[in-house]
Amino acid sequence: MATLSVIVQFIRNLLCVIKSLVPSYNSSLLVTVVSTSIPFLQHVTILEAMIGSTQLAAVYFNIVNGIRNVHSSYIKIKKCKQVILGIDKITLMNTHRSKLQAETICIARSVIENELSSSYWCGLIVGIWEVIFGISFFYLFMNSYHLHTTSWPKPVIDALIFMEIGLLYILGLMVHTIVTKMQKSRFIRKFIDELKLIEGKNAMSIHNYVTSSRFVYILPHLLIHLIANSYIL
Repeated sequence: MATLSVIVQFIRNLLCVIKSLVPSYNSSLLVTVVSTSIPFLQHVTILEAMIGSTQLAAVYFNIVNGIRNVHSSYIKIKKCKQVILGIDKITLMNTHRSKLQAETICIARSVIENELSSSYWCGLIVGIWEVIFGISFFYLFMNSYHLHTTSWPKPVIDALIFMEIGLLYILGLMVHTIVTKMQKSRFIRKFIDELKLIEGKNAMSIHNYVTSSRFVYILPHLLIHLIANSYIL
């Protein structure tokens, strides 16, 4: 569904660009395909009908994906909170732990907290914005098919404002994610350079293990899986 949604977005944007470039006269793409005396449905052109169809598809894609993301994020947030509660119980019960155990618990809790924050800001809120996008596209669809009232175009303008606010939030989230990934990348590179200074075969084995992309990406999820399925829950 994600691939189809991207294709529909590309087609919709392409059609909107074509509509803005095509002259308003003597064009087969601007021939009226719906001309009727029915109120709120007048003089819809070929381009408007095509754009409206892609906007209606965007209503479906955004609302469905938004609800799915909200639901999955809610479940993930709930599980992360349960895991954090379990870690806190272990911390309170085991007061005579070693330094290594304390650091392990601290790292595990930090990883879960990061997953919780990501599920909230990147999952739940983005899902809500996707639902808002879907509702906004419905107003744009109505505008393309001239299904409007005397209060038009205020609803369309309001829908566009909501979409711009949502896109601004997602853009800021993307920038924050890129900056965070760059910081992690520099940290890992520094860590690898320090490992290279260690002599011996074992050090090289550690270097190969740490530099593998699989290790870097599965570590947070592995910790969550191990803790979530342990006796603490």
